[in-house]
Amino acid sequence: SCVKSITNAVSSLSGIVNISVSLENNEAIISYNESKITKSKIIETIENCGFVNAFKDTPGIINIDVSLEDERAIFDFNENLIQEDEIIEGIEYCGFDVPREYNNIDIEQIKNVVLPVKGMTCNSCVMSITNALNQIQGINNVIVNLNEENATVDYDERL
Repeated sequence: SCVKSITNAVSSLSGIVNISVSLENNEAIISYNESKITKSKIIETIENCGFVNAFKDTPGIINIDVSLEDERAIFDFNENLIQEDEIIEGIEYCGFDVPREYNNIDIEQIKNVVLPVKGMTCNSCVMSITNALNQIQGINNVIVNLNEENATVDYDERL
């Protein structure tokens, strides 16, 4: 999990006294000895924990859309430069599990659409839309983005 990755990475630094990470509150409370470590080093360590950062200079990766709430990441990539199994290997190397839920799906039939969604005001709106779309047969993945006012939907075009 992200909490575990951040906690382990920061705890391993010399000078860290205590750390408490809360994704829910979007914060980390860290006690540290200023004579042994700088605030910027702690921030750098936290920023390097995520796999989005791990892939930032990887040839072939076009975009990564991560939903911590849904525990999903959608990669847009150039198949001529990087393969799906290489991306999975990289995610697993960062300490994250990759469920094999798409193993029985014909990937050629999966399509992706980004839909505008206006009028959302909070995460409750996001969850309502996500839950409603996930009830529709043929929809494989939904990521609703409050800030960008859209929903990214992966669906099986045969259904």
